[in-house]
Amino acid sequence: MRPDYPLKTARLTLRPFEARDLDDVFGYRSLPDVNTYLYSEPFTRERAEEVLEQWAQQHELTSSPRVRCATNGRGA
Repeated sequence: MRPDYPLKTARLTLRPFEARDLDDVFGYRSLPDVNTYLYSEPFTRERAEEVLEQWAQQHELTSSPRVRCATNGRGA
């Protein structure tokens, strides 16, 4: 089942990840302090691109226990 994206509330908009999110994903996942709490090594740009491609496919409600969405924040 695929939700009717974007999902919007007064404060948040959720949408599937897209290629345009690469700079943001790399920006936060390359920080050592962030990865301390995610139990992984900081991402290289190449690793961020690989992971983003996977995340972009995880936006449908299936038997998978996880759905990944990006946010535009603040209902934008």
